[in-house]
Amino acid sequence: MAPSRRRDERDLPSQLRRYRNLHGTVGACISALKPSILPPMTAQIVDRPVAAVPLDRETLLARFDGIRQFARGGRRAPHKPLLLLYALARLKHDRQTEVRFNTTEAIVNPLLRSYGPWGSGAHVSYPYGRLVNDGLWLLPDRAELVDATGNVRERLARERDAPAGFTPDVLATFERVPELIDVVALHLLERHFAPSLHEEILGAVGFELGTPLGRRRRDAAFRAAVLEAYLAECCVCGFSLRLVDGLIAVDAAHIRWHAHGGPDEVPNGLALCALHHRLFDHGAITIREDLRVQVVRALAGSSARGLFEDLDGQTVRLPVDQPFHPHPSISAGTTLRFSRGRYDGRRNPAAWTSDTQNGRGLQGLGNSA
Repeated sequence: MAPSRRRDERDLPSQLRRYRNLHGTVGACISALKPSILPPMTAQIVDRPVAAVPLDRETLLARFDGIRQFARGGRRAPHKPLLLLYALARLKHDRQTEVRFNTTEAIVNPLLRSYGPWGSGAHVSYPYGRLVNDGLWLLPDRAELVDATGNVRERLARERDAPAGFTPDVLATFERVPELIDVVALHLLERHFAPSLHEEILGAVGFELGTPLGRRRRDAAFRAAVLEAYLAECCVCGFSLRLVDGLIAVDAAHIRWHAHGGPDEVPNGLALCALHHRLFDHGAITIREDLRVQVVRALAGSSARGLFEDLDGQTVRLPVDQPFHPHPSISAGTTLRFSRGRYDGRRNPAAWTSDTQNGRGLQGLGNSA
């Protein structure tokens, strides 16, 4: 039985602290966000009145809790939660009060196939129209865009690049209390996805918990571009696994952290399986300037010997197109150094040469994109 809403609300502060700790010092504490940071949201919505009465917190969460979902084999379809998370990301980081069908289709469709094994027919046209029935979504020209089954007519939606977004009262609530955007995003993750998937999903939709509103966001297209360049396989071990046509346990990592100014460009990315992504983020493995794997000598434990024997000095699998290869001059000469188990960023072009001569190279101050 699903936990009561009252208990969920009591748990949210501790959950937010857990995510703040998970992300370290990235961004300010959610509680420090000020409503004045967010510009008026309702004025840009097509055919929406500017004036709207904000909801109270309990009513807002009840709206998101009450979304109706198709279920199969005891598992609920992720279509609506994923679309909502994508729209929340665009609202928070891009200040977009509406999303457009064509971009949404390109970003969300692959996620539907990855996080809900409902077959290759999974499509964003399902939640794009049906969310209207849940009282928190607005689709202008719905009568023309939605067919008799409740799905959006894809061809017509593409032709018009149909806009959609949250209802005026939901937007007014987020305008009045901007930190509720993060609370709702976390609420959706906790209710609809396994904890091990939360970071991955946030990266895929371009959402960063605990960051100020309007802060430069991750480009949700970065992940797809990196995986395409690396042929959807880990550049360290070659691991690649698909369920139906959704890729599992292979993701895109930033070489230089997005939070440290790393660009959302393929030369600043690596395709890594879940294991080697985690090792890369912890600095247990690095990629040298000669594009070979460097295993950090401080490693110990029963699996350390295997890493040294199997990976140390191995050439990474590179994109077919040379312009997509990792490049040490990424971010205008800002280089990174791994030293004594701690990350140390230095703005010194000469530091790269010094570090690589000592067996150091591209260091993963990176996380999922």
